Formats: sequence, structure tokens, C-alpha cells
Amino acid sequence: LAQRLHDEHVAEGRAKRDQLISDAQAQAASIVSEAEARGRDEIARLEKERATLEGRISELRQFERDYRKAEQRGEIPPD
Repeated sequence: LAQRLHDEHVAEGRAKRDQLISDAQAQAASIVSEAEARGRDEIARLEKERATLEGRISELRQFERDYRKAEQRGEIPPD
């Protein structure tokens, strides 16, 4: 009887251990998946912002070229 009771407790302990491990693995997978999704979203947002900033830089460079040409032609007095 004592041996059977001992075996039952050991079996319950192992089952609980296995359940805890399974739950932890599922939670870890969920956390990793969520982090990866957030990472992809952030990269997409940053790429969009980068494209916007690169476009603005191009506009400013063109403005500078136009301004310098106008300045050389005497249309704008030098500083």
C-alpha cells in the first residue's frame, strides 16, 4: 500500500512537471512570436520613415542646387 501511494505521488509529480514544462514552452513560443511580429512592424515603420527622410533630403539638395545656380546668376545676392 505504501509503495502504491508512493508510486501515485511520483506519477502525479511527473504529470505536473510535464504539464508545467508544456505550458512554459507554449508561453515561450507565444512570447517569441509576438516579439518577432513587433520587430517586423517596427522595421517596416522605420523603413517607411527612412524613405520619407531620403525623399526630403533629395528635395533639400535640389533646392540647394537651384539656390546656388540662382545665386551665381545674380538672381539672389550672396550672403
